[in-house]
Amino acid sequence: MSSLSGPITGPEIWSSGDPELMRRLAQMWDELDPVPADVVTRTVFAVQLERLDAELLALQDDVLELTAVRSSEPMRTLSFVGGEVALMLTVTAASARGHAKSAPAVRVDGFVMPAMPAVVELRRDGAAPARARVDVHGRFMFPDVDPTLVQLIFRPDAQGSSGSATRGTFACPAIRL
Repeated sequence: MSSLSGPITGPEIWSSGDPELMRRLAQMWDELDPVPADVVTRTVFAVQLERLDAELLALQDDVLELTAVRSSEPMRTLSFVGGEVALMLTVTAASARGHAKSAPAVRVDGFVMPAMPAVVELRRDGAAPARARVDVHGRFMFPDVDPTLVQLIFRPDAQGSSGSATRGTFACPAIRL
């Protein structure tokens, strides 16, 4: 082992034991902070969103309530904001389905403010997108969604109910339901 009498510079800071040290450090990080299993899927979602020319809303709140008022099932509430648009999603267990799935379905109820005529597209990993219309009060719903990685994209109608032009396309970041 060499003595260190001054600043460490150049290749002399590495020794023959360094590859083992690096392997052990990599193993430690793999155990303590592994790369998320869905990182590739999330990256693909993000890249596809860039092609949409959509304003991305920011996640403001994500709350899991373990005691819902009308059900024993947990309820998750997510809030997103961006510019003049605010969005609230409520995710609850869906009613029983006629076919078996590996994970139970969820129901997604949404409310966009200000209310605007729009089509909401629910993008899902490995499945065709689902679509719903926003009603005059800003509400929309997807009754039977697999709890997977999803992304909501809002495409306002070209003309609002008052005849004025509405906002451009906006989207939520990809979330796991």
